[in-house]
Amino acid sequence: MNKFPYKLTPPKQVVNEAIRYLKIKPTITTVEATFNAIELYVAENIRAVMDIPPYNRALLDGFACRSSDLVYASEESPVVLKVSMNSSKLRPRECVKVNTGDKVPEEADIVVPKEYVMEYGDGIAIGRSFPPGYGIGRRGEDIRKGEVIISVGERLKPWHIALISSQGIKTIKVYKLPKVAVFSTGSEILEPGEPYRDGMVYDSTRRLVLSYLRWMGFPVEDKGLVPDDEVKVYLKFKELLAEYDIVFSTGGTSLGERDYTVKALSKLKPEYMVHGFAIKPGRPGAIAVVEGKLVFALSGFPVAALSELELVFKPLVLKLFNIKLRHPKILAKLTRRIPSQPGIVELYRVRVWRKDMEYYAEPLMLTGSGILSTLIHGNALLVIPEDSTGYDEGDLVEVELISW
Repeated sequence: MNKFPYKLTPPKQVVNEAIRYLKIKPTITTVEATFNAIELYVAENIRAVMDIPPYNRALLDGFACRSSDLVYASEESPVVLKVSMNSSKLRPRECVKVNTGDKVPEEADIVVPKEYVMEYGDGIAIGRSFPPGYGIGRRGEDIRKGEVIISVGERLKPWHIALISSQGIKTIKVYKLPKVAVFSTGSEILEPGEPYRDGMVYDSTRRLVLSYLRWMGFPVEDKGLVPDDEVKVYLKFKELLAEYDIVFSTGGTSLGERDYTVKALSKLKPEYMVHGFAIKPGRPGAIAVVEGKLVFALSGFPVAALSELELVFKPLVLKLFNIKLRHPKILAKLTRRIPSQPGIVELYRVRVWRKDMEYYAEPLMLTGSGILSTLIHGNALLVIPEDSTGYDEGDLVEVELISW
């Protein structure tokens, strides 16, 4: 039963509604396609300017020749070819000596490995035939000039840089994501490094959020801690919204006497606001759009905050900025049953392993928004959609790998 008294809004609805009010956009800048561009998001479709390979090339050491000259070659009746010194044009019954990677004449459609060749004088003898294409990498068989090699929104990895460089492209356009500010609320919060006091907790959630946003590629700034005071929380929101396009807070989103964050947020007179997500964990979170800028009030519990980031924030910014952030997904067998409440999107932390050529997924904790250990022991996420009543033991489910 839902104990949260407000109406819970499905995350897809939140994304589709909030995006209509938001006015923030990433800027586009030009950078050199070097290691400094790693993890940036491409702001254009990058097209090949040349074929790869740029010419027909030898895939092994040997002799480039015509396969038609060797149709009847055998050990008993080897074919004799003349070795030509002209590598630009090849006549019938001629061949050219090549090394791996060398350009081969257009007329040649095979490269015969040197171990199958007997050399003498200015000729060679070959005692077997080879199929057309043997030992040759054809021009453009890897990449064709004009094709899109990296799509807009892709996040650059080392292999992307190699691919761009192979085309002789020096600079590319990338997105520069807006700066994000993060602060936490709570009079019971201690900063790591402070002496522990009974009844207090160290602030892990703010650091999780800061790290998550940096991992996504956002330039983030830590704005510290604000005590449980509605006026101070309101003033902090107002101060940060004057400088930043995206502002996050952690804590104070539930319905306790000292939960002032949502009250302070509502006083900013947002154009759009939702308090209560149809997700689990993370139901008490809130989102608002204030003068076209984005504000997220996340739970003070780290696992609930992660759920809100994964199920609401990430889909929103990927759609808003047209960027892609992919993790591999695999099918795995559940090791035990997972019940689910219809109408709620649930995020489970699971541990995935492989045995006898099959993958298995073990749910770690079915409850507990503050159980930090599941973030470490789990290596995958399982999202149960709102129209599901759960999965049985042995069911194949799609999980998203976050580590291995």
